Amino acid sequence: MAWMAELGFAGGGVSRAAHLRRDAAALSALRATPEARAIVLAEGQPLMTGGESPEDLALLPLDHPLLAGGAPVWLGYARGHPVFAAEIAADAPVPAGLIRADLRPAAARLAADAGELAATARALHLWHDSHRFCARCGSPSDMVDAGWQRICPACGAHHFPRTDPVVIMLITAGDRALLGRSPGWPDRNVSFLLAAGCRAAPFPLVASSQPGRRV
Repeated sequence: MAWMAELGFAGGGVSRAAHLRRDAAALSALRATPEARAIVLAEGQPLMTGGESPEDLALLPLDHPLLAGGAPVWLGYARGHPVFAAEIAADAPVPAGLIRADLRPAAARLAADAGELAATARALHLWHDSHRFCARCGSPSDMVDAGWQRICPACGAHHFPRTDPVVIMLITAGDRALLGRSPGWPDRNVSFLLAAGCRAAPFPLVASSQPGRRV
């Protein structure tokens, strides 16, 4: 359906190019091209263009001073660019014209491809930050596959980013729909119900616990 292209994470057009994750030579060559860009995260939040309010995801060239430490995570191709992701120190200065944005409220302003890139970069960053040690033996693990896997050099265990099954529920009554919002969201921001798990089992539970309605 045409409207699906307007939904975040559904029609962004980002090519993950997963076959390149283990091709160090190809990724090194891509990093050296003038077209290469990187998303920059500060404490897990992306840098975005704009003054006081975020406007669009900042895609910086890899020779930008903020990226002196490199951009190790491969996100894929988007907007005609090979795109990587990097994390900077919490106290690193933010260049003029850019701001550190809270991704949750800012996501509503982003195009589908920018939302997909930002969410992927943030999810991978949070996973690496909280899974630095092997779950099997406790030894420090190493990032491999351009950010999409960790391997323990002590016991050889392989670790991958978690994948949570999630469904979106729409409760209707005639021509009306039940929506919800968090008190901290901007005005007019609403959401359907989200539930982790299988498609049907969590629905009555979520419907009764979140908005307090029996279904």
